[in-house]
Amino acid sequence: FCNLAFAVAVRCRRDKSPATRSLGNMSTSASWAFAIAVLYGQFGLASIGVPSGVVYGCPISVLGTFLVSVVLLLLEGETSERGTRTYNLSSKRKEVASFGVSLPKLTKSNRFVPPIAATALVLLLSSLFAILVRGCWLLPASSVGVGALDAGVHRSHEDVFASIYGSKSRTTAVRIEDDVASMAQKNLAHSDAIVTAAKLAGSGFWTSNNMFGPLLHLFGTLAVIPSLYCLLSQSWSGTKHPTATVMTLLPLNLVPLVLCKGIPSLWAVATLSILSGIVQVVFLRRKQHAAH
Repeated sequence: FCNLAFAVAVRCRRDKSPATRSLGNMSTSASWAFAIAVLYGQFGLASIGVPSGVVYGCPISVLGTFLVSVVLLLLEGETSERGTRTYNLSSKRKEVASFGVSLPKLTKSNRFVPPIAATALVLLLSSLFAILVRGCWLLPASSVGVGALDAGVHRSHEDVFASIYGSKSRTTAVRIEDDVASMAQKNLAHSDAIVTAAKLAGSGFWTSNNMFGPLLHLFGTLAVIPSLYCLLSQSWSGTKHPTATVMTLLPLNLVPLVLCKGIPSLWAVATLSILSGIVQVVFLRRKQHAAH
């Protein structure tokens, strides 16, 4: 919170220098990174067994990734504040080494690129974690814990039952103090947790019973990268990509949307990629019509 408050204070200042902008950008980046760490540490990859961890079928960790990225709109480029006063140390403008994050290419026209890039990066990394690392024997073996990127993986249906009903409960009985309403709520939570845990387990090399599911999800993860690269490279640095190329890459995003339902973050990044790609095609066609 302190980093975010400092970033907001720097953003609202009238008098700025490259050094203050760099410090503000560093505080903004640190605030975003801490928020992401807390989010995934608390809710994990799919909010398995977390009370109220899913909103309309979307895990809190995935939804929060999109919401937290708004913080990155506080980032500033070197030319974004030309209309405000800046500090000039001398007529020669002495070169002063500044500590922080400098973004000379960031302008008002591409200020949405950092939030989109950061969101896509987090979702891609969490998807790759679920496919390549989750359930690895090198990770902590706690089976009933949640959060911490699901390092404590539910390795069987009994583990999911235990995480919901408690370590002393059995899958064939309930505790005496549970009333009917509580039992019904837990049964519903158990049903959702079983489905989510089974899909997630079938997506990872260390948790799946066969290689087809993990390989399919790995291909789905790689399939969204070309569209994201075209979008971000063109929006950030002005790299030109033919409209035909962008349109050809868009259908690749349908692979995770249609075939890869086991990892919520993968489905989310594919949705982000295809929607952003459609917007990119619309703008490219507008530029072509304006040129003619």
